[in-house]
Amino acid sequence: MKFIKLFFFLLLLQILQAQTVGDTPPLPIQSTDIYKNSNMYQQDFLYLCEGLIEFHVNVFMNFPKEEFNKQKETYYEQLARCKNENEFGKIANKFISQIKDGHAGVAINETAGKNFIYPFRCKYLVDTLVIMAVSDQLPFSLCGERIKSINGIPIMDIEKRASLVYPTENYVSLQNYIMLRINSTEYLKSIEVIHSDTESVKITTYSGKEFEASPNFNGIWKSEISTKVLITEKQSDPFTYKIVKEKSLCYIQMNGMVDRRIGEMYLDMLPFWQRWGIKTWGFFGGSDGIPEVYFDEFLNTCIEDIEKNNIKKVIIDLRWNYGGNFIPGNILLYALGVDKYKGFSADINVSELSKLQRGNLESVKNTTDANDPSNNYYYTNSTKWTENIKKRFNGDVYFITSEWTFSSAVLLATIVKDNHLFKVVGEPIRERPSHFGDVLFLKLPNSKNICTLSYKLFHRPDKSKDNDETLYPDVTIYKTYDDIKNGIDRVYEWIAAQ
Repeated sequence: MKFIKLFFFLLLLQILQAQTVGDTPPLPIQSTDIYKNSNMYQQDFLYLCEGLIEFHVNVFMNFPKEEFNKQKETYYEQLARCKNENEFGKIANKFISQIKDGHAGVAINETAGKNFIYPFRCKYLVDTLVIMAVSDQLPFSLCGERIKSINGIPIMDIEKRASLVYPTENYVSLQNYIMLRINSTEYLKSIEVIHSDTESVKITTYSGKEFEASPNFNGIWKSEISTKVLITEKQSDPFTYKIVKEKSLCYIQMNGMVDRRIGEMYLDMLPFWQRWGIKTWGFFGGSDGIPEVYFDEFLNTCIEDIEKNNIKKVIIDLRWNYGGNFIPGNILLYALGVDKYKGFSADINVSELSKLQRGNLESVKNTTDANDPSNNYYYTNSTKWTENIKKRFNGDVYFITSEWTFSSAVLLATIVKDNHLFKVVGEPIRERPSHFGDVLFLKLPNSKNICTLSYKLFHRPDKSKDNDETLYPDVTIYKTYDDIKNGIDRVYEWIAAQ
């Protein structure tokens, strides 16, 4: 039996290794002389440029055609000296970043080549980069210091450099990119703050401190972050709730927009051999990646507990919600007593690539175009599985957002705010409410790198705010270093006091 399992396991590995993602539809550029006389990376770039125009929903919205063509020539020339797929991906992403589509970019292996870590970690608090942790190689007293410059380059200039290299939709998403990578030699090289893998950095803080750090992190991180366990502590489960009797509230943490049914629905959409591979992996003890919980059942249990304890207030925490499918959002709104709301509208590019990967979208496009978004009301009880909701809550509800709220969670928070359904409290989010979305996968012909791009442009219900960079909460409460140090969640405390 052991050898039979080993055989299937090795077969599964071969299948997974052979798995390919994306399509490479033929494009007219491939028959031109300039394409035929270019190196493989220039060919891929020319194909990518034409593919973006052909398959992206609106590549020129933030990247005007004249500038697009001008930059295309510049990057094409740079690729004459390109040495590998990783370098190609980095150069191509500098070009793609100007589309301002957070879902678009060429996938690269960020761990390829050398990458070393400096012995400090940072986080943006409002608009300042703060040192949150250090190793033994740096003084512990640096924790809490606000960084003013690195190697004499002001943080604002570092932000400008980073915005030209990595695809971001707004300042919040730019902050996320920077704070997660600012202690990496690979990242600092990409934005030309350093020029070698062994180079030290000189950091100046706003309090006047100066220190030098070498990229030789070892040991453990030390910080002043509180070890106090908060009721709002981030959980690993997609959905959790807690009843707080003394405050007559129920705290619901919603960390994803996928439950068991939606995961199984996605699984059924895969080709047979992929479904077989995932289920075989489960046979060997691996995870299929699908949550165990059914969201409607979770809400039924939660609302039953709410009624039993005579709870008057519900908090929906979307601070760590990465998105997924919007069905749980509609189920939640229905369970919270919402019958209808004005929804998002969308521009859709029906192209050869979208047909290959999403089927025929003409009927969807025509329906969307035919509806006046001002009258585009969505009825929550038409959502799958709302018929399983046994009781509905009709008390006070608050939603919480943060710099991590993303994708379908953005749709949910924006619908709540634009329809004035409930109060949104917390921090601005890392995605535009009206944003590009629904990803297609374009495989480049030579390098086989995968480029992701959006074939939809979503417009928020309140189109007068279509150009807003982020979703501004009804009540904005930023976390501070002292909050983190002392274990205080001021957003939760503010809502609990209402």
